[in-house]
Amino acid sequence: MSAASPRVIVIGAGIVGASIAYHLTGYGVEVVVLERDRPGAGTTGDSFGWINASYDNPAGYYRLRLQSILEFHRLERELGGKLEINWGGSVQWESAAAMPEFERHVRRHQDWGYPVRLIEPDDLKRLEPAIASAPPRAAYAAVEGSVDPAVATDALVAGAERRGATLEPGCEVTGFVTAKGKCHGVKTSRGDFEAEVVVLAAGCRTAALAERLGTRIPLVDSPGLLMKTRATAPLIRRLVLTPEVHMKQDPSGQIVAGEDFSGGTPNGDPRETGKLILGRARRIIPALADVGLASVTIGNRVMPADGMPIVGFADASQGAYVAAMHSGITLAPLIGRAAAREIVERRRVELLAPYRPERF
Repeated sequence: MSAASPRVIVIGAGIVGASIAYHLTGYGVEVVVLERDRPGAGTTGDSFGWINASYDNPAGYYRLRLQSILEFHRLERELGGKLEINWGGSVQWESAAAMPEFERHVRRHQDWGYPVRLIEPDDLKRLEPAIASAPPRAAYAAVEGSVDPAVATDALVAGAERRGATLEPGCEVTGFVTAKGKCHGVKTSRGDFEAEVVVLAAGCRTAALAERLGTRIPLVDSPGLLMKTRATAPLIRRLVLTPEVHMKQDPSGQIVAGEDFSGGTPNGDPRETGKLILGRARRIIPALADVGLASVTIGNRVMPADGMPIVGFADASQGAYVAAMHSGITLAPLIGRAAAREIVERRRVELLAPYRPERF
């Protein structure tokens, strides 16, 4: 980047945009983050918050996610524990019919060196005493964790601001400033902002923004429902992932649950669906019987058409950079560091090679 105008605009203060902004400031770059609402208010705030590299992943994507788990530990140290990650790992099992295939995935991850093992009922009960009835077999992945996405995003934004970034909440992007085929900034509800590079990390809005620049970022609709209980005493120590419900307990004491790791597919009355999910959680954890439902949220996940991340410069002039992915929680630390390097040093990070926008 030139010394004359070392400025980057990041559109979107979800966890991915916040991570990119934070890592850019580590280079001493002037960063402006534009957020139409508030940090973590969109897709990030409605995310489950599972940090993992399991289980049905191609080898390359597995390595990407595993590297980002390591990056989470580095980032946690840098931010003084403010991410509030629960590194208790996860326990998971499937229905009797699905267990043979699930165990094959577990063994493949073991072959790759992933710290996961199959456990018996007594082991599961030692790990999670509140579980009422243990299945014959489950998997325990010690390296995994969970995070409250809003807490983590706020920590990243605060870290970026401490290092000089400027946050503009309530700022709606309405267009781009372009000249001779290069993006030079954005048009917003607060006027124009100039920059050498504009980062599109606006969650589900990324596709529409990229289209204005002539770039195709194919995302598909993927709504998900999560329910949260009222705060309660500690009941579960780690992620508990079952065929009926996936759940965790946040530092706030709330149990967060959905029908799968991304949430449930909302059908009919969301609150009634939330009650159904809570009922399933109570069958597994009877101590939840007197814990009431606090909220139900429906979010639209950032789901690329082929399921894989989309990250990299969106145009030949390298004026616009895109970061859109479903595994935004797990991948945020790695994408933040790698994107910052590509933007500032103009050196391609090989690990991201399979996930470039030009594949579309």
